[in-house]
Amino acid sequence: MKYILTILCAALSMSVATFSYAVDQCNTTAQCKQTYGAQATDCLNSASANSICMCGSVACSAPPGGGGGGGSDTLGRFNKVKDLLLCNYDGKPDEDDLHAVAGLATMLSDSRFSGVKAHCTAGAYGTQGGTFLKENRLFNLAFSNRWASAHDNYNNAVNQAFNKARDALNAGGKVWVAEAGQSDFTADVVRRIKATMPSVNTKTRIHVVQHSNWNEDKTTPSDLAYVKNNTAYHKIADGNSSNNATPGLTINNGSQWSRAVNDAQVGNVWQEARAAALRWMGVNWDNEKIKKGGMDFSDTVEVMWIFGFENQNGGVKGFFDAFL
Repeated sequence: MKYILTILCAALSMSVATFSYAVDQCNTTAQCKQTYGAQATDCLNSASANSICMCGSVACSAPPGGGGGGGSDTLGRFNKVKDLLLCNYDGKPDEDDLHAVAGLATMLSDSRFSGVKAHCTAGAYGTQGGTFLKENRLFNLAFSNRWASAHDNYNNAVNQAFNKARDALNAGGKVWVAEAGQSDFTADVVRRIKATMPSVNTKTRIHVVQHSNWNEDKTTPSDLAYVKNNTAYHKIADGNSSNNATPGLTINNGSQWSRAVNDAQVGNVWQEARAAALRWMGVNWDNEKIKKGGMDFSDTVEVMWIFGFENQNGGVKGFFDAFL
């Protein structure tokens, strides 16, 4: 009897650990393989609203330390050896992108992200009005030479993103696009890939992650349709909302600023992000959380989804507990 109870408790523990990552990820095993590759073995509970991709006995999206993700080379859905992260920020008109830049820099400074290849683009905006928030100093502090400005030189930015993507695809990797804005820029990069690398199946090798209906609405319709038709397009829950399937990376007060700006590795990035966002108050559309002295790096939820941290708890405090 004691042995049976031990087995039952172990099974229950595994079930709880597994379902803590369930966010209705799939309908078929083939969809899981499209996202996670050959390591995906099952779409567990495919008929329910709590389906989850399994890699053997663990959730494919389990964060590091939980035994998931398919091995030490894999962080969530991302293969650190072969894959590429493209992070595209519109920076128009909301100041939240400036905080999101610091959010990504914080994650990349964590030792678990060692070896991750990333390239970011500023000014990847669509049809919306307003003034572009040009903050090149912030991008330099956050990403050094791993970024380009589509606002300053659109063709150069497309060329840089394409070159990085080409190298990753030639190495057998995938390209993961965190769409912190609209998809006009991404559409042009994908067009270049399809024109010059016709053997690449962009529907399985390029993954675009979007969290915002507004971002989609402000994308040129033909570009949005092109991206959806020619990539693996993942629409996740809106990071601007709370109490949903995102980590909730917004706060109305300044309770977390001290630990951010005083961090030894990325404190200078957060200092610049804070100052940059405040500089633009009254120019465009004021972000109310930032205006009140709080934080809004909601676009970072897409990167957290890519790297398997979409179920991170604790909001902004939880984020800093995990990555600072």
